[in-house]
Amino acid sequence: MTENTSIVTTTPWRDDFVKLAEFIEANPGISIKHNAVIIPSDVKEQFYQLFDIAKASFVKQFCPAAAETGLELSEQYQAVNIKILNETGLSLKDLTSDLTWFLKDPVDGLARLIFNPMFKLLANQFEVDEFEQRASTEINSAFAKLFRDGYQRWVALSIIRRLSPSKSYLFPAVDAIQDGLLGEGHESPGYRRGDVPGAQEKNDISFDQHPIITFIVPRITVHSRRTNTFVAMHSDFREAEWTATIRNSEMEWITIDDLKAEYGIVKIRPDMMKKIWYELEPILPDFTFYSSTEVNNLSLVADFQQMLRPEITIVVIDSHWDESTDTEALKRRLLSLRPSRGAFVVFRQEIPPAAVTALGGVDGIELLHVGYDENALEAIISRFPPAP
Repeated sequence: MTENTSIVTTTPWRDDFVKLAEFIEANPGISIKHNAVIIPSDVKEQFYQLFDIAKASFVKQFCPAAAETGLELSEQYQAVNIKILNETGLSLKDLTSDLTWFLKDPVDGLARLIFNPMFKLLANQFEVDEFEQRASTEINSAFAKLFRDGYQRWVALSIIRRLSPSKSYLFPAVDAIQDGLLGEGHESPGYRRGDVPGAQEKNDISFDQHPIITFIVPRITVHSRRTNTFVAMHSDFREAEWTATIRNSEMEWITIDDLKAEYGIVKIRPDMMKKIWYELEPILPDFTFYSSTEVNNLSLVADFQQMLRPEITIVVIDSHWDESTDTEALKRRLLSLRPSRGAFVVFRQEIPPAAVTALGGVDGIELLHVGYDENALEAIISRFPPAP
C-alpha cells in the first residue's frame, strides 16, 4: 500500500496504524487514493474495526486530557438522562451530531473528527508527523466547544430534573424543513404575520430546534411537580422570520430594536445560513428560563420584533477564569434582558477571587460553584415561583 507502512518510531497509536496499513497491503482489493476509495464488502467490517481502533488510539495518546475530562462529563450527562427517564418516563431525544457522539463516548466522538485526515494519511497525502500535528490540533480545538456545549446541556438538564417534571411539551412552529421557502429571501423577515402555535404534549425532551423558523419557541417546556407550574427554557437564540399576530398581554415583552439601541448595536442582517443574531449574541445569556401557570403563556420566546422577558438568566463558565475575562461583557449578558427573578453565573470549577471581586457585589447576580453537584443548583430552583 504505502510508504506509511514503514514507520520506524513506535508508539501505541503508530503500532495500531501499522496494523491497519498491513491489513490493507494484505488485501490488494483495497485501494485508497486521494480521489477514490475502494473497500470490498468482504473486508469492509474488519477494515473499519482496525481503522476505528487506530483513531481511538490516536485520541488517547495525543489528547489524553480531553479524553479524560470528556469521559467525566459523559458519565455525568448520561447519569442525569437516566435519572430523568427513570423518574419521569421522559427520554432525551436529539438529532445525531458531533456533540451527541461526544457525549455518548468522548473518545469515539473526538476520533470521528479525524475520519477524513486518516484517509488522507492512508493515501499518502500526509507524512505521519504532519498528520499527528494536524489531527491533534483539530481535536483539541474542537474539544473546547464540544465540552462547553456539553457542560451547558448538563446544567440545563440538571435544572429540569430538579424541577421534577411530569410532562413535556412542544410548540410546533413551522421551520425551513416544512417550508422550503422560509428564510430564502422571497419576502422580508418580519413581514409575514401569523398565529403562534399552541402546546402539544410529547414523551421526550429535546434541545433541537431548526435555525430557520417562523417563531422562536422554547427548546424545552415541562410541567413541574415542585412548583405546580409550567417552566420553559431557551438557549442559542436565532432570529424569527415572522411577526406574531397576537402576543400574550399577560407577559412582559422587550422590543428588540430598543434592546439594540440601548446597547449601541448596529442593526445588520444575521448569517443567512445559521440565522444567529450575531449583533445580539454578545449581550445574550447562555440560558433563559420562564414560568407560568398556563402552558400557552410560554409559547413565544421571540418573534421578529419582540422578545419575552425572562425570569432567570444563566451564563455558564466551564473553563478557567483568567485576567482576559471581560466582566463588563459578562454583566451585559446576564442583565440585558432584565431577568425578573435573578441572574446566575454557574462555575464548573471553584469560583476565583477575581470573579467575586468583579461580580459578587452586583445587584441581581449570584455566583454558584456547581461542578457536577446538582444540589448546588437549588439556588436557581428556589427562584421559580410556586403556583398560587
